[in-house]
Amino acid sequence: AAGGRGRSLAALRRVSKHLTVSSRSSEEDREATFKTTFLEGRRGYVEKEVTGRRCQGTTVSVSGFLWNRASRRLAVKEAPEVSRVRRRLVALALARPGLRISLRQDMVDTGRRELLLDIGRHETVAEVWREALAGEREGGLVASALQLEYREVGGGGVSGVFCTEPHSSRRLQFLSLGEQPLARGEHHSGVERLCRKVARFQDIKVVAKRFPAFALNIRQPKQLHSEDLLFKLFLGAVRSFLEEQGLLRRKACPAPQAPTPSLLMTGVKPLPSTQASSSSVAEGRASCSKLL
Repeated sequence: AAGGRGRSLAALRRVSKHLTVSSRSSEEDREATFKTTFLEGRRGYVEKEVTGRRCQGTTVSVSGFLWNRASRRLAVKEAPEVSRVRRRLVALALARPGLRISLRQDMVDTGRRELLLDIGRHETVAEVWREALAGEREGGLVASALQLEYREVGGGGVSGVFCTEPHSSRRLQFLSLGEQPLARGEHHSGVERLCRKVARFQDIKVVAKRFPAFALNIRQPKQLHSEDLLFKLFLGAVRSFLEEQGLLRRKACPAPQAPTPSLLMTGVKPLPSTQASSSSVAEGRASCSKLL
């Protein structure tokens, strides 16, 4: 492995009592899988197995996590950490629909293995979204999920799924840029600001908060390298979608104003307020002569 994946595996090896890496990369040698095991950080021999693995890829199995970090292990809250890992895997599946992702938890006390997440390979984000919502027990949002497709000149654009019905939390907001999940930031807040203008997301009779739910992938145009312009492109795509669905009123074009005569057209130049006109000066002289 190289780059971030290599550093992650190296860090995981140091805090795992038993780590196994198995991989198959050759399409011709379909039956062969290479496997190596790290025991307390020490790597064993690389072995070649005939497992009949159906697809290419790498599998990493860990047991005894943080075995040599007692203080860190006590500080880790298992349920929130597992939930956070699960959400990040869902975000990765929505960013790359062609991946198959599963998450299992081994119960040390009972010896039972619990399947926490299992998302298969799909061709579109909508299919992954439907399966992810079923796992989140949010099947009611599936009916309101509409496909968003916005293309820009230069290969850029925005595609994905947007739910026209609101949700009670922000946990169903997923964004990715170039198939890489984005952490919550200005793009998520921008979508929320747009949805605040939609009456459906502003029902004052409902006490619970109402947030948009979406899974969108941003494709950056080749000639566009400015983050501000990319942000405007993204918000413009979301606004156009809301306007097409009749949820957001289109911006009214300002009415053309009637042309007013200018100084250049009339040829009249007004005098300063402190300067009297020639006629008023003449009248003043005539009145003075009468008095005399």
